[in-house]
Amino acid sequence: MARKKPQTKRERLESLINQACHYAEWNLREYGQVPPSAMALTKDGILLMSPSKIGTESEKDQFADAARMLAVGYRATAVCMILESWAVFAKTPGQDIMNCPPSQSPDRVELVAISGEIKGLSAQQFLMIERDVAGVFSGFSNPMLPKYEELQGRFTGILPPREPKDDDAQMARFVLAGMGYIVEGKGTDPIWN
Repeated sequence: MARKKPQTKRERLESLINQACHYAEWNLREYGQVPPSAMALTKDGILLMSPSKIGTESEKDQFADAARMLAVGYRATAVCMILESWAVFAKTPGQDIMNCPPSQSPDRVELVAISGEIKGLSAQQFLMIERDVAGVFSGFSNPMLPKYEELQGRFTGILPPREPKDDDAQMARFVLAGMGYIVEGKGTDPIWN
């Protein structure tokens, strides 16, 4: 019997991003929205975590910090941040689109942004949300966006720079519990939704 070739880092990251896409689609079909979520790949399988609420800048910062605690506490080898968002794209080169927040722009589009990282590599997936006339999710389309080498912001740089020590991992899990986060284990089944 031939041994299965181990996945490369890129393949592991792409697999986790695909799982994040399935998770986003399932939530949109079932609930009409995607909760902000952190998905981590660990030696024990996929873990998932969402905040109870995330409206203010402080709550967004706290969720980003909690995602970092998830990565340390469970020694994640890869992580994805899954966020539903509004975006505005310039229709012509040089068009000023920064004159109002995307959530208030009449030209806004609704999308799911998935930002994934594994040691030394990052990748993103942007899925434009399509809804029917009644506002019910009908599928995704991929907007024609430029490829980004990396993203910047509070929801990036989630993985720790080095392997956490046992004490650090234990403390991170303790801090997560103290913050009120519940980490769900999805196991090693690649199709868990």
